Parts: sequence; C-alpha cells; structure tokens
Amino acid sequence: LSSGLPQYTAEVANAELYNSLGYLAGSSSMQVAAEEMQLTLLPAAHAVYTEENTQLTATSAQATGLPLVVLTLVIGVVLLLVLFRVQRWLTRRTHRIINWGLLLASAATAGSVLWLAASFAVARVDLGRALQHGSQPAATLAEAGIAAQRARGDEIGNLISHSGDTAFQADFHAAQAQLGPGRGSLLTSALDQSRSGTGTTRIQAAAREATSWYAVNGKVRDLDTENATAAETQLVTGTGPGTVATLFGQIDANLTAAIADDEATFRSSAATGRDAFTGLEAGIIVLALVMVAGCAWGISRRLAEYR
Repeated sequence: LSSGLPQYTAEVANAELYNSLGYLAGSSSMQVAAEEMQLTLLPAAHAVYTEENTQLTATSAQATGLPLVVLTLVIGVVLLLVLFRVQRWLTRRTHRIINWGLLLASAATAGSVLWLAASFAVARVDLGRALQHGSQPAATLAEAGIAAQRARGDEIGNLISHSGDTAFQADFHAAQAQLGPGRGSLLTSALDQSRSGTGTTRIQAAAREATSWYAVNGKVRDLDTENATAAETQLVTGTGPGTVATLFGQIDANLTAAIADDEATFRSSAATGRDAFTGLEAGIIVLALVMVAGCAWGISRRLAEYR
C-alpha cells in the first residue's frame, strides 16, 4: 500500500493534467491508475484487513480463554477442601470447634476464588460484546468498503476502455452481490451484527444508496451500449445529484462513519472488560499472603500446646 499509493496518485495527476490539455494520453494514465487500484491496492488492503483481524481474533481468544482460569479456580476449590478437612481433623483431635488462623486462611482462599471468578465472568461478557457488536461489524464493513471500491473501479475501467469487454460489468455484478444489500451480503451481515444506533442508521443509509447506485449503473450500461460517451461520462464521474460519483461518495462516507461507531463500541466494551481485572493481581497476592499467614498462625497455635 505504501509503495502503490504514490504511483496511483501520480497516474491520476497525470491523467488530470493530460485531460486539461486535451490529450488522449489522459485516458491511458487513468486506466493505469484504475488497474493499480484493482490489482494492487485493493488486494493489499484486503490482506492487511485479514492479517489484523486474525491477530485480533487470536488476542481475544487468549483474553477470554477458559483453560487457565478454570485450572486456577479448581486449584482454589481444592485448597478450600483441604483447609476444610484439616479443620475437621483438628476439631476431632483437639475438641476445639474453631481454629481462627485456618478460618482466616479459608476466608482468604474463598475470597480469591470468588473475586477471580466474578472478574473473569464480567470481563468475558464485556469482551464478547466488544467482539460481537464492535470489531465484527467493523470488519464486515471494512470488507464492504473494499467491495464498493472494487465495483467503482469496474465502472471507471469500463468507461475508460470502451472496448465492449463484458469483464468489467461481470466483476461489477460480483462485487454488487458481495456488497448487498441482500441475504448473505456484507451490508446485511453488518446490519445484523451492529448494535450501535447511529451505526445501524449509517448502514441502512448505505444500503439504500447502494440500491440507487445499482439502478444508475443500469443506465450507464445502456448508455455504453448506445455509445453515448458524453452522457455516460457525466453519469459516472459527474458530481451532481443522482450520479454514480455522488452515490458512491455517500456510501463511502456512511461506511466510514459506521466503522467509527462500531470501533467506539469495541473500545468502550473492551475498556469495561479490562477494568474488571483492576486490582485483581495485587488483591490475589495479598489474599494469598493472608492465607499463608493464617495457616501458619493456626498450626502454630496447635503446635504450641505440645511444648
């Protein structure tokens, strides 16, 4: 992306310069730029998205994984059982109902187990919400943005080439089916995943604009068949209401805003999940020391009776 964007920008600038001077070379430069976008930049963007999403999934699995926490809780419960059995044995041997040291150790152990279980349960719920209603819809919308850029590139490529090749239109329809709206499409999936009020509104607006875009693309295709180049160019690149460029700009803006809303949802829920562990490490260490001290005190009291 870093190496391809300057080349893409340079080709677009050359096209604008040549077009302003009335040279046909402008079309060639724009076609090179369109190919750079389709063949290099969009695949690279998708690769970056895939890699980042994989890393996020792995990190999230580590943060919400059960094995280590379950093992720790099992050890805590076993310690409680051991302390309980020891106190029962001492009660039978010494006829003293309460050993205050071991009781303190048992309370510290129970507190550690409950604190750890509660913190992990709260954090797991919040992190799950961050993924399900934050990062997942944002990732889906990122793919939707790539699909929209791909479809837009097909329109530009078809306008430039005027070769009668149907490959651009076929790829546009493939991108359209992927983008949606419609069952199984990216926009519909993102709408199902998102729980942000403004984000949902943005996705719905993008879906409506995409439907309008596809209808205008049908008109573009008819103009292309009729060789009405001037009208086709105006409909594809014009900035007035109802043109492809305007509709695509609105879709892109709504997708970007919806991604920002979902990212805010992710950050908020993830921060709440992180805060559930606040003080846990230091607290467990202190309670462990209290448990050791209680055990030492309780046993020393009994041993002192034999001196």
